[in-house]
Amino acid sequence: MAKIKVSIVIATRNEERTIGKCIESLLTQNYQKNKYEIIFSDGRSRDRTREIIQSYARKAKNPNIILLDNPNTDSGSGRNIGIKKSRGEFIVQLSG
Repeated sequence: MAKIKVSIVIATRNEERTIGKCIESLLTQNYQKNKYEIIFSDGRSRDRTREIIQSYARKAKNPNIILLDNPNTDSGSGRNIGIKKSRGEFIVQLSG
């Protein structure tokens, strides 16, 4: 059975202490890289969260790491923004 494309949606805000480990764990999965996307919807973090996400996207050369802006800053709005932009057949929502 062929693997189905999955969208992983993560609402973030001021997560610089843990976001790197989160991204690393997602990038080291056995699932085919072209079959999933990781969507971060950031609630206007005041720390280095956005910078870290962008750094991983560049370093991994992975166009499926997507950073979106969540102007409402709350996680519910962030999830909704990410879901609306997702392209997968299945959506996985992760939170801390």
